[in-house]
Amino acid sequence: MRLTPMLVSTALALGAASPAQTVYTVKGTAGAFASVTEQSGPPAGPCGWPDGPSLGTFTTNASLPCPTPVAFPGPPALGGDVAVAGDQNLVYVTDGTTIARYSPGGTPLKSLTLASVAPTFGTITGLGYAGTSGILWVSSATSAIGIAVAGAGSCPTQVLVVTPPFNLPDIGASYTDIDWDPVSGSLFACTTAGSIVNVYPGGLPGPYGITTPSYVCVTGPLYGLAMDDAAFAGPAAMYVTDGTMIERVTPSTGAPPPTFYATSTCFPAVSPPVSGLAASAHAISFGLSSGPNYPVLFSSGQSITPNYAFQLLLAAPPDSIAAIFLGAGPLCPPLQFGSTWLYLTAPELILVAAVPSSGFLEIPVPIPASMPIPATVYLQGVEISGGGYSGTNGLALSFARP
Repeated sequence: MRLTPMLVSTALALGAASPAQTVYTVKGTAGAFASVTEQSGPPAGPCGWPDGPSLGTFTTNASLPCPTPVAFPGPPALGGDVAVAGDQNLVYVTDGTTIARYSPGGTPLKSLTLASVAPTFGTITGLGYAGTSGILWVSSATSAIGIAVAGAGSCPTQVLVVTPPFNLPDIGASYTDIDWDPVSGSLFACTTAGSIVNVYPGGLPGPYGITTPSYVCVTGPLYGLAMDDAAFAGPAAMYVTDGTMIERVTPSTGAPPPTFYATSTCFPAVSPPVSGLAASAHAISFGLSSGPNYPVLFSSGQSITPNYAFQLLLAAPPDSIAAIFLGAGPLCPPLQFGSTWLYLTAPELILVAAVPSSGFLEIPVPIPASMPIPATVYLQGVEISGGGYSGTNGLALSFARP
């Protein structure tokens, strides 16, 4: 049995549960350069799921012919941030002056500054990406600007001004980060006073106004903010950080409930002190594969809606048979069958296919714009070869707004 990519997508939509995603942070002091870390969880419960909290780190040093971000002072200094372009599966990083674009693994792709389009803008304190428009929102301590990164070259990269610089509300505190909310079509920014400010592009007040939530664990100034685009459409859910702790909040209604990807309202940054936050819709794994090296189930791209290039990937012995199962949720504790563990509740077979000689099975799973949010699917693979079988890790992937 081999299902078409669209039928696999339909099966994933029907099996959706609660959402999952990861968080990126940036630390300004990693030798001569900054470091970017992706994290999840943290692992919790009797099974210690999801895997994490650290999912990978890269430094900003690069072999481009123009500058990339270097080391910069961490909190209480204001400069530096990170943003994720989910539609392109790319990461933007700034040291306060230079902005560079990287692959999720840290390969440098582009470098730019605001010098040619906004020479008096000031130190960059925040980055936020709007997937529906491709606008990179940039904040300073007092203002914001919307730009687009154009052209095919790595550097110098052409920068276009989409929304000219505008002042953010004067509340007697400095702005330290900014992000786009696709639901309200507005911007959220955080400040050194601990407040969260909501404005429309251009600076007019947004629907959430100016609030200071009752925080559980972050204290003092905020140094990072990222929208949780896999959560319910309202009230707006987001992450904030004081440089050490990360907390999920809403502007006015308290903390969002825990999820599989954010098991606690509060959790520590993996590598503090951090100077910014971003959220991605990368899949997260849970449990271990049966073998020392494979089979392994993972994904390519981010599960935003839409993403017609999204893929599931399974590494297994060449020319074996692979089966993919969809579960109603994670099974903890898992069930053991010989050397294989079952990590899914109510598993349903959705795909059987031959693993090519490369040992990597690519499964296109185009994600249409109609996928429900919030929702996550839980998957596991099995490879069959040599008269036996072995199971993969579990994989949770969410649907998120771009």
